[in-house]
Amino acid sequence: MIVRELLTRVGFQTDRRSIRTADSAISGLKRAAGALAAVFAGGALAQGVRQMVELASDAEETRNVIRESFGQSAEAVQDWAAQQADAVGRSRFQLEEYAATLGAIITPLTGNAEASAAMSQELAQLAVDLGSFFNAAETDVLAALKSGLIGSTEPMMKFGVVMTQANLEAFRLEQGIGKSVKQMTEAEKTTLRYQFILSKTTAAQGDAARTADGYANLTKRLQANLKDLGTEIGFALLPGAIDLLNTLVALTQTVRDNLGPALDSLLRVGRALALAFNTIAESIAGMSTGFKVLAAVGVVALTVLFAPGLAIVA
Repeated sequence: MIVRELLTRVGFQTDRRSIRTADSAISGLKRAAGALAAVFAGGALAQGVRQMVELASDAEETRNVIRESFGQSAEAVQDWAAQQADAVGRSRFQLEEYAATLGAIITPLTGNAEASAAMSQELAQLAVDLGSFFNAAETDVLAALKSGLIGSTEPMMKFGVVMTQANLEAFRLEQGIGKSVKQMTEAEKTTLRYQFILSKTTAAQGDAARTADGYANLTKRLQANLKDLGTEIGFALLPGAIDLLNTLVALTQTVRDNLGPALDSLLRVGRALALAFNTIAESIAGMSTGFKVLAAVGVVALTVLFAPGLAIVA
């Protein structure tokens, strides 16, 4: 209203539709911004909720991989993870993730979902045991196991497994396998490497359960319990979080839809304002010049009237 009056007084006609459009668009932006601000308020509480929801989302994605990799054996893998988690002091969702990661490699290599499920469970357990035995990060052990399955020998050496071609050939002879490694299919090679790894890690197998009462494994158990608790809470929060995200998507769409018209209307009003202020500035400049002229005339008049020695003619 003030802007419109100012423009009118200095001789400018405003486009009322532009101003109304700008007002409406800005109001829409303010409402959307307010809603977004409310969503992200809450500090530490909001951060904690977000982390739990992300844990649940990650677990859900892992279970999707399990279903795709193991087919009808997927439920058995999840049951195994739940039972084994308590025995070794690890998160059930963590064990599911290990099995899923391994299965994503083993199933395509072997072409057998059921066999892949059994192998993935064994190797997931082995990752926990080797990590406990060698005091290594389980993610590092898992990466080494995956490398070993596809024939990369070096990563497994740090865990006592020297899987050279010669050693692998000797092992298949010990197992009574007549076909040479070179003659084997990829599925057969994968199975042979799996068996070789298990045969060379017997000392470490079961270490997590044996040392479950030690400080290191008790610490991991506590972390696992917290992760499981957070994930379970996250599952309860996940539907609401999805609804919230849908709302945010709609809000951001509203902001995007209103941004163009708002900027266009504001631009037109802004140009009118700039022109108005320029006219005002020019008027003030003209008034300043007039004042200077009047001042000069006044000085001359005063000089004539009051300068000493000048005679006033009657």
